[in-house]
Amino acid sequence: MMNRTAPVCMPHCAHATAAFRAITFILLAGFSLSLLQGCSSSTATSTTVPPPIQLQTPTVSITPSATSLTTAQSLSVAVAVSGSATTPTGSITLSSGNYGSFATTLANGTATITIPSGLLLVGSDSLNATYTPNAASATAYKSATGTASVAVTLVSNAPTVTTSYVTYPTISAPFQAIVSPSGTVFVGVANGVQVFTPNNGVLKPTCVNTLSPTLLSEGGDVSELSYLPGGTDIAAGIGSPGAIFYNAAALQTCTATGYVSSQGTIASDQGSQAVAVTPDGKFAFVSNEYGVAAGATTEGNIGVVSLQYDSNGNVNGGTLLGQISTGGTAIAGMILRPTAHGSTSPARSRLPVHRDREATQSSPEQVACNRPEAQATSTVC
Repeated sequence: MMNRTAPVCMPHCAHATAAFRAITFILLAGFSLSLLQGCSSSTATSTTVPPPIQLQTPTVSITPSATSLTTAQSLSVAVAVSGSATTPTGSITLSSGNYGSFATTLANGTATITIPSGLLLVGSDSLNATYTPNAASATAYKSATGTASVAVTLVSNAPTVTTSYVTYPTISAPFQAIVSPSGTVFVGVANGVQVFTPNNGVLKPTCVNTLSPTLLSEGGDVSELSYLPGGTDIAAGIGSPGAIFYNAAALQTCTATGYVSSQGTIASDQGSQAVAVTPDGKFAFVSNEYGVAAGATTEGNIGVVSLQYDSNGNVNGGTLLGQISTGGTAIAGMILRPTAHGSTSPARSRLPVHRDREATQSSPEQVACNRPEAQATSTVC
């Protein structure tokens, strides 16, 4: 097209010396505009402005390696960018489902991106490619997008888990079991602690460390068991009488008498269930499901006990410092989580099984080990 110039007429300058004036003109399609830049008493100059550049919108084509696949398969996606000017240069990003790629540089106008398995949405999922020109193509092409669809089918690749279990009878209703580092299993039962020892790959019932007749007459039954830091002692809640602390070695041979930390009068029916001890072993927290703390009107409290030890590191005394009311919320179990120093307690299996407070000792129950169903039945592992 011929380049045409629109003439501009300017009045004479007011002074003979050089002066400049700023005048705005509207461009007409197909015309250049001559601007008067300055004047003096005798001369004037002009500049020609070229017409604006028209950018093209390139075509973005997406070709997936498959139009249908499963969630277990990856997908290779080829993206091509084309235009009527030079071959587009720049980069491509691809997004779909839960996937978004990094920018991939075009080579001869194409790029290939692989979507890992499991990132596409089940059903019909869209592949969206976005082209961004670099400096070399920015004077010829705009940004552009392209889309394509693929069908995705769900495939479950979850492994098959096969479990087996062996059941062991307990002398009375079980509540919870813990395991010692040597593999000995202690089970809290209604009338004490039943001991199972490993023997040729199976557990053998060894003995029962029975609560004293006095504790049984006061409504004592063993609930949750827990190791103290260091693993020397084992603590348990025993209902109305309070909490009891056993020497672990003596408990393994069913010769432990234990120290009882009362949480209140028997008539107050504290309902002690769980014991958590601080990492330094100085204090024990006892969850009392039914007891009413001093000054409170609702059931449920946590007793705080200062512990004392003999020369062998076994609990032989304690002072009840007070009780923290839970405001009517029953605390059936506790776990103390230190924030600065990890507990040195041995690892324990903690799968509680709730039993009726009125369960009698004459009702034998079963304890199942290595059994996922234990949490949902009257068995423990």
